[in-house]
Amino acid sequence: MIIWSQGLRAQEKAEVTRLVEGIIGAPLLINPLLSPLNSPDQDLVSLIFSGLTRLSASGEPIPDLAQSWEISEDGRTYVFYLRPQARWHDGHPFSAEDVVFTYSLLAHPNFPGDPTLASIFQEVQCRATDELTVECELPEPFSPFLAYTTVGILPSHLLAPLPPEALPHLPFNRQPIGTGPFRLMALEENRALLARNREYYMGPPQIQLLELRFFSDLHSALTALHRGELNGLLVGQNIEPQELEGISSSGRFRLLDATRTPYTALFFNTSSPLLAEPQMRRVLALLIDRQTIVQTVLAGRAVPGLTPIPPGSWAHNTLLKPQPPQQEEASRLLTEMGWQRPRDGLWEKGSQPLSFQLVTDSDPVRAAVAEEVARQLRRAGIGIEIRVVTTQELVESYLASRRYDLAIFTVDTGPDPDPYPVWHSTQLGPRGANFTGYFSPEVDRLLEEARRTADRWRRRSLYSTFQIKFLEDSPAMILFYPLYTYIIDVRVKGPSPGLLYYASERFANVWEWKIEEEALPLRPDASKIR
Repeated sequence: MIIWSQGLRAQEKAEVTRLVEGIIGAPLLINPLLSPLNSPDQDLVSLIFSGLTRLSASGEPIPDLAQSWEISEDGRTYVFYLRPQARWHDGHPFSAEDVVFTYSLLAHPNFPGDPTLASIFQEVQCRATDELTVECELPEPFSPFLAYTTVGILPSHLLAPLPPEALPHLPFNRQPIGTGPFRLMALEENRALLARNREYYMGPPQIQLLELRFFSDLHSALTALHRGELNGLLVGQNIEPQELEGISSSGRFRLLDATRTPYTALFFNTSSPLLAEPQMRRVLALLIDRQTIVQTVLAGRAVPGLTPIPPGSWAHNTLLKPQPPQQEEASRLLTEMGWQRPRDGLWEKGSQPLSFQLVTDSDPVRAAVAEEVARQLRRAGIGIEIRVVTTQELVESYLASRRYDLAIFTVDTGPDPDPYPVWHSTQLGPRGANFTGYFSPEVDRLLEEARRTADRWRRRSLYSTFQIKFLEDSPAMILFYPLYTYIIDVRVKGPSPGLLYYASERFANVWEWKIEEEALPLRPDASKIR
């Protein structure tokens, strides 16, 4: 079924090069303000739309539609200077009014999209000072702001005026017009065809046609890959290592590993009597072997974690490295605290055994990780009772109210490494995400100052100190960051996925990609799309 087709230019119907990539899932709303909840939407949005900024391989905001910007000395005013050569896919010039229109939708109380994104813009006042200059006034300094200006800009000349409630119902969401490197030519039930934007302000992409094919599951996508129907496929943690080995040994593909930024952690409830002191929390962290979890439970499809800022990020403290378990040191600390362990029994103090309840949700990965964590702690003489609940119950009945001892959960950090939303004491309330009850005046000071300074080097220094303090206090043990692999045809040169804040970040430099040696021909069945 053809959902929408714009047709191909005559010169693009001839023999052209085309890259075909498999996507698990299908698009729903191809709109940058509504895409965060659906990965296929994000993929298409990253190809069709542009933000004022984009993220480098290490997550630093760099110029995109804004060729430069200035930040006032007090950190509250951002002035963006836009690219004069940028145009929409329909030929209309891009302007400051488009930015103001988009940000006003995000700021509206009735914005129907991601509430986290909305909260960033709700108190930001933006205005166009001329056709190519936008000034945004923040109520207070907020250095992560630049990372959120990566959100794609919408065309005001096509959509304004627009009540935000109407956003999810626009025909535009299936017939998008953007400023990005590719323009959508046709959308079918099982694929989308995109042609390069010859007027792209970074230069026309080398690849002429890009086709995304939608699959219901990983197995069907891998089957298409083995049949030679795909040139690329991004896979996450749910692929068997033997499958990747077989793909690699074929000689047809390169495997490019990239770390995703959401982290899975073992949270310690610092208001629990046994866990109130950092020493007991450090004991538990010393007994857990992250590498074993990664290798046995996750089949190597993860990177051992250490702090809430992932390795590869510009803000990560590179001097800190995950350590192997130290059972002797853990035993020494427990003895120092007055605990004793009978031969092959549980540690105890008087008549009190050392035991905890560990709660997680029914996500298969987290449930399996919980079993391995429990096995390791039990072997070390610590009693563990596992409780598995729904995700909603975990958050509402256990984490938010801090009615737990230990919990395994996954945190998505967003496009900026700012740890404030999870680890600052102001987030202790029922609506905050400080689920451990962690409170440190020093950490509060570090995170507050990091949010106020626009100096990237100063922020990095503050976050480095935070990470050291985090390990000292041990409010949680960061277990791992998921590993994704981009399977790409060896003839495609240029893909170099860095840290993936979103899976769609693999397309960050797609306009620079080239197809070398023999071309990837346009298959005959592409002629069905007009």
